[in-house]
Amino acid sequence: MARAAREKAAAPSAGFSRESLLLNQHVILVTAAVSVLLGTLYPLILDALGLGKISVGPPYFATVFVPLMLPLAVLIGIGPLTRWKQDDPTTVMRRLLPYLIGATVSGVALLYAVAQHMSIMTALSVVIALWVFATALRRPVRTRAQSQGGWRSVHALSSA
Repeated sequence: MARAAREKAAAPSAGFSRESLLLNQHVILVTAAVSVLLGTLYPLILDALGLGKISVGPPYFATVFVPLMLPLAVLIGIGPLTRWKQDDPTTVMRRLLPYLIGATVSGVALLYAVAQHMSIMTALSVVIALWVFATALRRPVRTRAQSQGGWRSVHALSSA
């Protein structure tokens, strides 16, 4: 207890930082867990109270769960490009733009080559998945490139 009184309080994180993104991700995950719990327990509670039997299936989860996961995926893509404690949203958007353009072009090309009749949600999901994948690979690729002689090592990374 005496040591706690001597320690300085940590500097609060700003409104836009990696910490705030992690907090928002956790809020979305808890909300998704509650929606799954509700979809699982609601029919059981109605049956136990004698109010009838209902079935909660794919339509419920597609309506409730998918709209929660898309913003989560967007936040997961932003996270690796955001600094701890404080960051500028404009700077982050400049860092995100090449990944967003690359994921959009790649996703549309992939979906056009594979399935020419697709839903908007499918296209959006593929683009966001490619974007999350690209932003997650940013740090390992840059670290490898800087430590072993530039872009030649990126080629070595892909052939390893």
